[in-house]
Amino acid sequence: MKCLIQKAVACFATLSLAFGMSLLTYAEEYTIPEKGKVVSVTCQELPDYKYDVFVPDSYDPAKPCAILYTFSPGGGGMIKQHQIANEVTPTIVVGIKGSKNGLPERKTVGEIYAVLLDTHERFNLDPGAQFCGGLSGGSVVAYGVARRSKYIGGVIASGGWLQKQYDPWCVYPRGLLVARIAGVDDKGAVSWLKQDADHLAKFGCKCKDWSQPGGHLMGTPENVKEAMKWLVAGKAPDKTEAVAKEKAKKWEAAPYAPATIKEMLEAVKNAPRSQLGNLAIRQFMRIMKDDAQFCKTTIPASTTGEFNTYFGYIAYEAALAGDKPRFVSAAYALDKVCPDKKNRWRACIATLMLFGAVGDDKNVPFVLKYIGNPSTTPGLPVFHRAVYAAALLKSGKRIDATSMIAKLPTKSEDARLATIVADLKANATEKEPALDADVWIDVLNEGDQATSKK
Repeated sequence: MKCLIQKAVACFATLSLAFGMSLLTYAEEYTIPEKGKVVSVTCQELPDYKYDVFVPDSYDPAKPCAILYTFSPGGGGMIKQHQIANEVTPTIVVGIKGSKNGLPERKTVGEIYAVLLDTHERFNLDPGAQFCGGLSGGSVVAYGVARRSKYIGGVIASGGWLQKQYDPWCVYPRGLLVARIAGVDDKGAVSWLKQDADHLAKFGCKCKDWSQPGGHLMGTPENVKEAMKWLVAGKAPDKTEAVAKEKAKKWEAAPYAPATIKEMLEAVKNAPRSQLGNLAIRQFMRIMKDDAQFCKTTIPASTTGEFNTYFGYIAYEAALAGDKPRFVSAAYALDKVCPDKKNRWRACIATLMLFGAVGDDKNVPFVLKYIGNPSTTPGLPVFHRAVYAAALLKSGKRIDATSMIAKLPTKSEDARLATIVADLKANATEKEPALDADVWIDVLNEGDQATSKK
């Protein structure tokens, strides 16, 4: 599989990794923005993305600092509305500029990925005090970031709810703290408080609610302040600080050694939101930047699903951000920890290989092997078979593709699946198929496949 991936992505640029930069220090090229005011910052590694940030006057690179990522339903972030967090503890407040209501997820995930990547290299962050929040649709985005990121320990949701994201695919991190603020007349938010809390409790998440006069509004400064107090007070004590520095030095000395990879995976799994866990994640992101080297490493197999999700989300976000080397590395790692051809992440990665910022028709041979042949893999889910048919179309095997497309269900309870089947059928008769990449990426939706009917 290593050779397959390397051949499939031969056109991807491999970036060199500067191991001179210690995990315990912060690179000189990552300058600290002017303190005490909101400024715009360009992401160092992915300069197509920018974010607004407020760095408190008290920020000291030698001391870990809290951070709060904010999202607005109208775009531009919500720094001003959340700066009061600094009255609780020194807090870097970030405004994600592009996220807003009405945008498909593919338009925002890459930006969020780039910003988190940048802030974790630029600032010394408290591993137990990394939060996100927003108003209404911004809260929905904040919940999504909490699912995908191993860093986030809490959410401040003003007038927002889960939007029925109860699919088993939407796994929330154990111990996540959710501070919810709702106006007494906000019928939408209030009506979902109990149902959302019951769902989050299944994952060991804790909710605390604040009420305020009015309707669908941003939390009052006092409520935001109280919510921040609760989040900070609720962070778990870090029992890893004593060993984290020594482990980091060991990992840096032999970054691709099997023992290093194994130790880092154990830290990611067993020490979330701790100094040790955060250093492991940062080191993974660094070594995955060199995809050619990373694709030679030994990745221990896992049957728990923990690392399926971990590497799956890295691949998903990196692909949508245009970070090709890390996408390739994550796809390789996912292949090792997730041998099941029927797993949703298989279809997710295969789709990304064909479409979007990292998509390339040269990847078709890899996709045909990675997704699983419906003829030899009984019970392959519908979405997998649709992706396989798309790869056949792109490879010019029109007869085989048409035969497979004819066997796909013409009716489905999943409207998203129906859109890609329609796209396949419309292009099966074209001389040069022009499958709609946006349709496929939208249906991908974090690999979420609502139906697996045959």
